[in-house]
Amino acid sequence: MQYSAPAFGGAASAGAATASTTKIIVIVVIVSVVSIAVFLGVVAIALGVGLGVGLRKSSSAPTPLSIPSLTCDPTATCGCPSVTPAPSTRIINGNTATANSWPWMVYLTFLNGKVCSGFIISQRHVITASSCVKNNGLNITVYIGSIAYQSAAGGLNITSANYTTDNFDSIAIITLGTNITYGTSVKPCCLSSDLTEPYVGEHGIIAGWGETQTTTLGSPAMTLQQAVVSVNPQSTCSLSTTDTNEFCGSYNSINACPADAGGPFMTVYNNAWTCTGIITGQSSCQNPIKFTRIAPYAAFIRNVTSVIFL
Repeated sequence: MQYSAPAFGGAASAGAATASTTKIIVIVVIVSVVSIAVFLGVVAIALGVGLGVGLRKSSSAPTPLSIPSLTCDPTATCGCPSVTPAPSTRIINGNTATANSWPWMVYLTFLNGKVCSGFIISQRHVITASSCVKNNGLNITVYIGSIAYQSAAGGLNITSANYTTDNFDSIAIITLGTNITYGTSVKPCCLSSDLTEPYVGEHGIIAGWGETQTTTLGSPAMTLQQAVVSVNPQSTCSLSTTDTNEFCGSYNSINACPADAGGPFMTVYNNAWTCTGIITGQSSCQNPIKFTRIAPYAAFIRNVTSVIFL
């Protein structure tokens, strides 16, 4: 039996169901979109936080100091080693020097077992810190031409030791008993009378046989050590801004230890390695490091040695 379609019967129910289904689909789509957006936002935030931490971590690493460089003149009378120095760009506590890269470096031994560093400025003269020679008379032996510490090896005797009498550790000039012969492993460092050298912010290289551990004071390094440091403002070492005879230097955790006393602070000046400072002596490892500026003592050095300055 057939029935006529009601005025609002089956057709009206189907329309309501369709509308309801559409609403559900829309709601599902909206929820999905919002969920995806929230998820992507969380991921983005997480990535952003992660990257931010990563950048902060990397930025906390020590910034490498640039290494002074020069094109050595083979005819130069000083400051030109036969082997190019190769200190690391990421020095933390120093590294071993390459043989013959610092041919002016010497170490000094004393009857009381003390060890100091120093450097050659002429065929007859060596500079070190005044604290190294005070109260030691002529009981000093100088060892040249090697980066290895060999206390039993034959060294050079001295005939005199002239030093300043400042109220701080400054400069001493040692006169050798005989002239030394220059060669690949033995050459002089240059000197400068320029009172502006070195200047705050300038990078220089220090070298010496100082102890490599603070727990082994009195035991010098078995091989010559080197490090790159920067000149700091005077206040870093509690020095007066009017003090032109001393300066301060450091980089990260680099220390100068007792056996480094007398070693040079070396900068490039007039295209030559120039010893512009001297590591002062101390009873323990020191950071930041105090140096004696060499330029103010130019007249004193000339009077004793007749060395020509750059």
